Amino acid sequence: MLSFFMENFDLLLIGISVICLLIGIIGSILPGIPGTIVSWIGILILKWSSFSEQISWYWIFGLLLLVILNKAIDYLIPIWGVKKFGGSKYGVYGSIFGFIIGLFFPPFGIFIGAFIGAFLGEFVFKKNKLKTSFKSSLGTVLGMILGIGIGLMISLIHLLFFLYIIYPKVF
Repeated sequence: MLSFFMENFDLLLIGISVICLLIGIIGSILPGIPGTIVSWIGILILKWSSFSEQISWYWIFGLLLLVILNKAIDYLIPIWGVKKFGGSKYGVYGSIFGFIIGLFFPPFGIFIGAFIGAFLGEFVFKKNKLKTSFKSSLGTVLGMILGIGIGLMISLIHLLFFLYIIYPKVF
């Protein structure tokens, strides 16, 4: 009886882990869902299954460090994009403000908000020309797209790790 319970519980944990990994991949692309965090939780749940011997805590911690790094990058890359494309501190402040406002208008609000915020920061407060303000705003959006790409790669690393762990035992 206990063996039957453990096998079914194991399948439940693996199923929840797969769901978390898939939501994590989707969340890496769509704003509002913390993609890399959810996919890491999927790996953590797998650690509680019968596969726990194959997953060391070093791997869990290492994958968590990737998630933390990604969260820092998510906030810093748009700022870097503004600076790289010739923006000033007004563009940076505007992009941050626009990003925060954009969070209330998913899924594309963060892009539009950061773009408009950087543009207005440069055009209104810095008194830049239209072309310079637009270029700075474009840097914000490109930085955000780069951040999403990095998050997606980290979630896919989690999925590949899951497959590496589970494949030999299941197939």
